[in-house]
Amino acid sequence: MELSSSWRASSISSSALLNGVLLAVMDALRPYEVYLPGWVFLGLNGTLVAATALAAIVTRVLAVPGVNEWLRKYRVLRWFAPQDGG
Repeated sequence: MELSSSWRASSISSSALLNGVLLAVMDALRPYEVYLPGWVFLGLNGTLVAATALAAIVTRVLAVPGVNEWLRKYRVLRWFAPQDGG
């Protein structure tokens, strides 16, 4: 399924970027003898994966035509309702 592979690819590339930035930060802090514990990497990567999964779930729910009709009818969350026209 294309949707599931796209969020996995997004998660993997974001994780690689995050780890690259964290390694650069660690190298910048090394002269000051400041070291990041291992749980920082695990926590940030877990948070990144959870946010990516949540975004994928919300996207799939909002793509259901019945949800679009409900959002248009009740206008509870106006910014989620699709715009009419173009």
